[in-house]
Amino acid sequence: LDLLAEIVVAAHLSGEQERALTVSKQALRDLDEDRAPLRAAWFWNQRAKQMEGLARGDGRAELDRAQELVRGLPPSPVHAEVLALAAALAATHTPGPETFAKAERAVEFARLVGAEGIELNARLTLGGLTAEAGDVTGGLAEMRAVRDRVVELGRAGVLSHIGVLGRCYTNLASALESVGRSAEAVEATVEGIEVLTGFGLPDAQAWVVANQANALFSLGRWDEAERAALETRRLARTAKP
Repeated sequence: LDLLAEIVVAAHLSGEQERALTVSKQALRDLDEDRAPLRAAWFWNQRAKQMEGLARGDGRAELDRAQELVRGLPPSPVHAEVLALAAALAATHTPGPETFAKAERAVEFARLVGAEGIELNARLTLGGLTAEAGDVTGGLAEMRAVRDRVVELGRAGVLSHIGVLGRCYTNLASALESVGRSAEAVEATVEGIEVLTGFGLPDAQAWVVANQANALFSLGRWDEAERAALETRRLARTAKP
């Protein structure tokens, strides 16, 4: 099962979501969920991300199963990761005070178990929600702080948190665009494309280029926006970008 988990993570980072989903399904068939609820919850959590990435659903049914499995168990990195994904999905689909509380809880839980990568992911969600709620300066500052820390760790050879990196640049550009700061959004995507190319993350890069197309469109830079949209199609390894 450890090998299957490694394959899922590698496939996810390289944009091979179909393979990641197949392996996750195999692992869950092999698992006794009653005897290994944390392992099962981890694979259900991955399936939730894969379903969303492949545009076959929003992943909430899979995430609900993961949350059922960790409910009542002692704090753990798996529990923290489930909470972080729940907050991220809620921020996309049902933002509001309850979602803000979910993100705060995910941050607290990740800190409690010393899971920095999960904490950074949850902090990114919290930063976006903060900006959306009206504290644009504070929210953007938190998102940039998370981005800088993930890049710092990646360049130091700590790659266990690198999955957060694409989300950092995608969400930051989206937040800037949503408050009318399209020129800054373009700048953020230019940096993001360079960094993600360096780490070899084409699907994450596709998300950022898609955000760049949106920002360029808002600025009336039509030809550049079209080129960015076509580049997104070329880079994307999954359906969502």
